Amino acid sequence: MQAQNPFFPCYLHSELCSEMEKELGGKDFFRRITGLPIHNYFPAFKWKWMHDNVEAVREAVDRDEACFGTLDSWLMYKLTGGPDGGIHVTDGNR
Repeated sequence: MQAQNPFFPCYLHSELCSEMEKELGGKDFFRRITGLPIHNYFPAFKWKWMHDNVEAVREAVDRDEACFGTLDSWLMYKLTGGPDGGIHVTDGNR
């Protein structure tokens, strides 16, 4: 894995959510399963938009070099040493 830097700026993208609402018949499509409506705040919608529209993201996914998470997960990764440090699964009970 390379530099572990963001591929694209973080932002809210309402166009994708509007498209999904039209395709799926409204913003409540996932509510039965998740309890949540389609909303541009959720990271999965941002990831889908970036994958569909940002070539660097698609290429990194194809090379198996992309990591996806929230701003919080990226900060934890950076602040704890990335792949060479960080929180280990066995640290959870401490």
